[in-house]
Amino acid sequence: NLLTADYTIAGADLEWLYSAEPASGKITFKEDQRRGLLGQGAFLASHATEVGSSPVTRGAYVLKKMLCTDFVGAPPSSPIAGAAANASGRELRQKSASCSGCHSIIDPVGFSYENFDQVGRFREKDETGAVINAANTLAIDGADVSYDGPAGLSAAIAASSQGLECFSRQIFRYGMGRMERAKMSIVGATAPKFVATKESNLDACYISSVTAAMREANGNLKAGILALVSSPAFLLRSEVKNPVP
Repeated sequence: NLLTADYTIAGADLEWLYSAEPASGKITFKEDQRRGLLGQGAFLASHATEVGSSPVTRGAYVLKKMLCTDFVGAPPSSPIAGAAANASGRELRQKSASCSGCHSIIDPVGFSYENFDQVGRFREKDETGAVINAANTLAIDGADVSYDGPAGLSAAIAASSQGLECFSRQIFRYGMGRMERAKMSIVGATAPKFVATKESNLDACYISSVTAAMREANGNLKAGILALVSSPAFLLRSEVKNPVP
């Protein structure tokens, strides 16, 4: 339901945003493309600019936080530094050899959210007046998945093993107060080569346990949290040899 719910908790002060009246403390989404956390105004507005939507910001967030795909970052001498994050800069990013590796993945995902403006209101046309086509294809679980707009993308993530594992990683990161040392997907020509260690294997094991617990409970988030807080990683502390007095 975090990604596919057709409602949000809101009052009458947000009728203007969702174009719907609240009932019993919640607003049922009017648009079919608005679903879950990624359809809420809070996400859409905070990942935009004052004057327009920001597909790059939105796309990067979804890939990093929902699918745990990271990027090496823009090169310091990027030939398109300062290029618009919206459609006007998309062609430049795709043509740049140093930028297309990441933006060929980020931009299509971000443009899936173009039906929502900078404050999260639904629209049929973008800032230039062009009719928005939010259909796209994204590799999830190692296979290309076609979807039509943000609701389709959220449903695909929610149904995927990659999405479930990413939620497990987020539980691990929050609960342990650090990034996991397990291998993750990093896109970019200069991505570092992963070398497995005892510590990385342990982290991977704990994340797998959290994922298995959530899968057995049909994706229940509480089951994943309980699996982590009852694990040795959370309950035990490594012995410090020769502690400093």
